Amino acid sequence: FGPAIGFLTGLVGDLIGCVLMSYDINPIIALGSAVVGLVPGVFSLFWKIPADYAGKRIKNLCMIFCMVFTAHFMGSVIIKSIGLRMWYKTPYSVLIMRLPVAAVTAVIETYIVYQIYRHQMMRKLLSWDRGK
Repeated sequence: FGPAIGFLTGLVGDLIGCVLMSYDINPIIALGSAVVGLVPGVFSLFWKIPADYAGKRIKNLCMIFCMVFTAHFMGSVIIKSIGLRMWYKTPYSVLIMRLPVAAVTAVIETYIVYQIYRHQMMRKLLSWDRGK
């Protein structure tokens, strides 16, 4: 739904999670969550995913994976790691483990997003949102 909605969704989701779990709100970690929502929205402005048919299936999966992995790498691995290091003095050895976690998360989210995208009603909704 675009970068602004993605940014706000990530930010509000992190803030709601902090309130529900009684965590302190860390602005850098909240920013990392917002970036996880922002990056795919920015990608979507320049990189259109074509209609899904047999010849485009692998290309679509690769495009979605690039969006999701880049978002998690920038938001979770880089920005959130900086927040964890600055606020909680998290050891570097723990922060290094965030990369494989982000990669696995990206694979799972890619599959979920791809399955949602393949659904005809969702494609119509996304087309309607762009004014087509």
